Amino acid sequence: MIDPESGHATDQAMPHKNSGPHRMTIDAHDRLWIPESGYGRLAMYDIAKKTFVEYNLPDPDTFPYSLRVDGATGAVWICGD
Repeated sequence: MIDPESGHATDQAMPHKNSGPHRMTIDAHDRLWIPESGYGRLAMYDIAKKTFVEYNLPDPDTFPYSLRVDGATGAVWICGD
């Protein structure tokens, strides 16, 4: 993460070391939604609280790859293999 005012960069560890996060998005509440490839989960990182919440997907063997948040409804759409 980069602080736009100071330019200072920091790392944020994922809940699972090898989760392979990619194709993330931020919702209207400044929460970062992250597909956890390799774990069949979806993670939500609350930027203000600096906390993670994880959601198991219906098929634990799935490979979540990309997601989007519907700005009108707040629904999270996720796709994968």
